[in-house]
Amino acid sequence: MFLLRNMMWGAQVILLSGHLAELGFTGREISDVLVTRSVAALCWPLLAGRLAGSLLAR
Repeated sequence: MFLLRNMMWGAQVILLSGHLAELGFTGREISDVLVTRSVAALCWPLLAGRLAGSLLAR
């Protein structure tokens, strides 16, 4: 399952970057989009835990 999930994410990156290039994005803009997704994936568990903690503490 881990291999399948990583293969799917890798395919998404290739397809997304190709699609963004067709839309006229520059290489820098495409890398900014991909970095933003990575940073969001790192920050989201912290934010979700904080949100869940505040909502469930009531």
